[in-house]
Amino acid sequence: MIIAALLHFNPGSKTNIEAVMLSHLANQYPAHQFVFFYTGTPPLYFTNNNHARTIQVAIKTQPDYMYCIWSRFSLPRLLKKYKADVFVNCNSFVNTYIQTPQVLFFTKQFLFKNKKQAGTFSHFKKRGIAVTENYFIENMKLADREPQIFETGYPVAEGFTAASWQEKLSIKTEFAAGHDFFICLIHLQNKNQAITILKAFSIFKKRQKSAIRLVLLLKGIHIEEAVPEFHLYKYRQEVNIQQEINEAHTRRLLAAAFAFIAISHDLEITDALLALHANVPIILPDTERFHKLCKDAAIYCGNEEKSIAEGMMEIYKNELLQHTLIENAQEIISFHSLAASTNKLWEAIVKN
Repeated sequence: MIIAALLHFNPGSKTNIEAVMLSHLANQYPAHQFVFFYTGTPPLYFTNNNHARTIQVAIKTQPDYMYCIWSRFSLPRLLKKYKADVFVNCNSFVNTYIQTPQVLFFTKQFLFKNKKQAGTFSHFKKRGIAVTENYFIENMKLADREPQIFETGYPVAEGFTAASWQEKLSIKTEFAAGHDFFICLIHLQNKNQAITILKAFSIFKKRQKSAIRLVLLLKGIHIEEAVPEFHLYKYRQEVNIQQEINEAHTRRLLAAAFAFIAISHDLEITDALLALHANVPIILPDTERFHKLCKDAAIYCGNEEKSIAEGMMEIYKNELLQHTLIENAQEIISFHSLAASTNKLWEAIVKN
């Protein structure tokens, strides 16, 4: 069987889940042929894979309609040229112009280009539908004849484990004067919530009188953009502002944190999973999506500072709760392992 896929590698983006899983499948099933078309600059593990053929393609994305034209005409020709038996569609848009049987693999919410596509969704060739989380398609009405849905999970933490006591001490000494620390990630999209987390930390400090610190990891912004008057913040000496250097830097901080706090409903999904893999308790927004993903392995709180502060205090004071959350995370960690995730994707590919 010849399995083809189209992958996009964006500069500065995090781990490409689709590339990791498909490369793993190519290594796992050498009897089959894998052809990966790609744009951008992929990591070495992708281009150096001896069990897959990697082909760079040039796609014009501006103006927007150029990508639509390429998908409609050029992509089907490529699949025909390389005699693909199955196409793993990793795009967030459904392509109804491809006659090759497809596995729709969605790592984020997928959309239809227009109403006509939505109407023909049930009629084009599909082997199966794979999604990293069922949340993406729960509100979509699929016909009874639709293929089976395979939830793969997020294998983002392969090889990432809890830090040793010595490693934690070294990281805490470097970033928190040797003290435990909460960590919170601030993105451009959620920068307005940076003030909320600082207010929550203030409430926590007033009630606990603790030496614990707060590390704010900024991604693509400066603290002045998120909190213009940070220089007036009472506990600023106990807050370490870090600019994200790379993914390894983020993982190093997560591995040594006392607890991870997510303040956005969508942005910290994979970071929360990384924290679970590192045996770090997590505090998450009280949303349906996070509940489905992390179940009873997290503390859930509202968007306001008092609720977040209560979550911080609850996890700080209750050592038994900390251990319980870590124990509850083990099943989730297993579900999101690379082996389990790729097995689910493979089931979707070979599904008749």
